[in-house]
Amino acid sequence: MRNRRKRSHFSGRIKIVSIVYIWITMVFLGRVGYLQILKGDKYREKMLSQSQQRIKISSRRGVIVDRNGNLMALSLKVPSVYARPQEIHDPVNASRKISSILDISYDEILSKIRTRSPFVWIKRWVTPWEADRILSSGVKGFYIHYEYKRHYPNKELAAPVLGFVGVDGEGLTGLEKYYDEYLKGEELEVRVEIDGKGNFIYIEPPEKTGEIKMVLTIDRDFQDEVEKVLSDTVEEYRARSGVAIFMNPKTGEVLAMASYPTFNPNVFTRYPSDTYRNRTVTDVFEPGSTFKVFTLAAGLEEGIVKLSDRIFCENGSMVVDDRVIADYKPFGLLTVKDVIVYSSNIGTAKIGWKIGANTLGHYISEFGFGRKTGIDFPGESPGIVKNFLKWVPVELTTISFGQGIGVTAIQMLVAFSSIVNEGYTVKPFLVSSVIKNGVEIYKATPTFLRRVISSETAEKVKEVMVEVVERGTGKAASVNGYYVGGKTGTSQKYDEEEGRYSRTKYISSFLGFAPFRDTRVIGIVVIDEPQGEIYASKIAVPAFGKIISRAMSLYRIPYEREIEKAEVINEE
Repeated sequence: MRNRRKRSHFSGRIKIVSIVYIWITMVFLGRVGYLQILKGDKYREKMLSQSQQRIKISSRRGVIVDRNGNLMALSLKVPSVYARPQEIHDPVNASRKISSILDISYDEILSKIRTRSPFVWIKRWVTPWEADRILSSGVKGFYIHYEYKRHYPNKELAAPVLGFVGVDGEGLTGLEKYYDEYLKGEELEVRVEIDGKGNFIYIEPPEKTGEIKMVLTIDRDFQDEVEKVLSDTVEEYRARSGVAIFMNPKTGEVLAMASYPTFNPNVFTRYPSDTYRNRTVTDVFEPGSTFKVFTLAAGLEEGIVKLSDRIFCENGSMVVDDRVIADYKPFGLLTVKDVIVYSSNIGTAKIGWKIGANTLGHYISEFGFGRKTGIDFPGESPGIVKNFLKWVPVELTTISFGQGIGVTAIQMLVAFSSIVNEGYTVKPFLVSSVIKNGVEIYKATPTFLRRVISSETAEKVKEVMVEVVERGTGKAASVNGYYVGGKTGTSQKYDEEEGRYSRTKYISSFLGFAPFRDTRVIGIVVIDEPQGEIYASKIAVPAFGKIISRAMSLYRIPYEREIEKAEVINEE
């Protein structure tokens, strides 16, 4: 009887426990169901927000090649360091450790990771060594991601022309800036998941974008030769700077464009910002005697002078509006041709007087001075030309021989193209085409800007310029087997502080072409403030001679005159 009561009591307790257990289970399952069904989306979003996010990335930037397909710029994958701040439990110590690895301050790192953002860049484009040290440091919350960085395999070569890009891949200077819309990779927004090791897992992989190639008119090998000669000349004469441009006058294709001093775009922040400048299109200078060929062309075209006319050159000195106009040596009577061959300021001024301010001013404008050439490059200067209606007599006098007018090197070359191109000026360009996935999406078209003079006048000026090299101030530009033409320029620089032309600061320049028949190359060399020597015949002319000789060889231009063999002396 007693045992039956015990069993009944025990059985009742089991029933109570079972009921409680079932009730608890039902409550638990109900809660789970509530969280999954009613609150599931909210918690799911919270979890995903901690492991997933949308980021912006850029596809690879287009490559740049020279006219022969040689690489000038490309984008390479390099490591960058980023952090997930929510994973960093000790920001102070973490910042100290990472700062000792990367070349950035502790304060900068600490400021970056004390943010609510789930993702923050710490340093872009680190070295492989730095990336390895970050990964092996044991500091949680810091990771490596590979992205594209611009690389210039030829370092300083054509740097002011190419320019460089910023950390996010946007073009900042040069052709990289001018053609940024063509070159830049498309910006894509993709959804990624970050795994436990900090790696990106693309949930929505980026769309594949097209391969882009931009083809330059520049010839890498010729550019290299031009830069070597230019830098050697600037260094030899301890000059402030120098520029050189060489172009095909028939098409406007720029074969070489150099500025010195220059920089390495791979590490551009290590260089002064003025080295980034492409001086050939931005810097304005007074051309001096190289400008005389345009005054001559205007006089011949108007029929005001003939090459055989004789001009009295005042034995080297004359006064205009209380200003002394002088030649580098005394000349008496010279033919118009010899005024240019021997570079008489006085003789050229008298040609300018005969032409008159209105007519000469018109030709100066038609040659392209005072306006941009339209070259495909940012920051081009239009130069400085005073309204010819306001010229006083001394201004007409000096502008005739290239003083009192501001030009750029590219303007001089475009104006000069008319002399060797039957009277037509040609528009210069640096990029011949842009290709995407094998399809040409941009192509430059050779463009004649305007006809300034007749072919007869152009031919006469060319003949005079050959005489300059054969027997005048340009002898050092001669090349065996060719007729080379040109014009020297040695101009005083205006001193703003003294309010007059300097007696110590000069610009040495030479403007020339080769060969005479079927001219293939024209060029200009300008050396700013050479020391020890000032005359172009000693500085710019030999530099031009070396470069044009290389051009004749590189482009296999047929000889047009008998080769002069070096004399061999046998000693007994």
